[in-house]
Amino acid sequence: MLSSKVIEMKGYKAAKEMVLVESSYKLSEVEHKLVNMLISTLNSHKEEETPTCSIRVQDYASLVGIRVDKAKYALVEAMDTLWEREIVWADGSKKCRWLQERADLEGGIIEVKFSDRVFKSLTDLKNSTYVQLVNEYSMVLKGSYTIRMFEILLAERYIKNWDNNKRIYKITLPFSELKYRLAVSNSYQEYRVFKVNVLDKLVKELAAKDIAVITYQSVKLGRRVDAVEFRINWLIKKSRGKYEG
Repeated sequence: MLSSKVIEMKGYKAAKEMVLVESSYKLSEVEHKLVNMLISTLNSHKEEETPTCSIRVQDYASLVGIRVDKAKYALVEAMDTLWEREIVWADGSKKCRWLQERADLEGGIIEVKFSDRVFKSLTDLKNSTYVQLVNEYSMVLKGSYTIRMFEILLAERYIKNWDNNKRIYKITLPFSELKYRLAVSNSYQEYRVFKVNVLDKLVKELAAKDIAVITYQSVKLGRRVDAVEFRINWLIKKSRGKYEG
């Protein structure tokens, strides 16, 4: 059994090192939100931080906007599936799981211990590039691909992607890399299917939630779609550099 201590939220920001954002993983909507809330309890610049953290079901319910009983059911179910989830690291290292230990505690508390590899990418941020997701935005999103794409585009936003003339973010991602990072299912590998079932839906949701207005177009190499170019007008804070809310 893990420690039952609950670490207080620190601004509801989930900081992830860029190597984690660049890796391949797929989470459900509730798993995404659970992970982001757990991460937001970590003080990412303290060496004495431990990989064990907790959240209150009440906090999750409040941020998502659902009843506590529904939140409890959703989180316990998400814990079961998250326990089996893997991350494939973009640097070629082996797969690993998100969690090393888990416990569904009494008193409306969910607690986990992150695996060593994941924990390093959540806390070893002093000399690395990282992105911070503000949960007030990520918690209102419904689509699992939308939440993941929000994270990816926020990260890419800070890698010399600002078009000063057009005052917009212009980001081009290889199609193969985009599918890899989103860990899309086999049925979405073809571009026309991916466009309808992934891209069009997430663009619509990000606009509807007043997070970003996005247009995109395919970049072809011969007859094959080689990349996707995104033009993004962020409706949230316009600062560049490490995202700080």
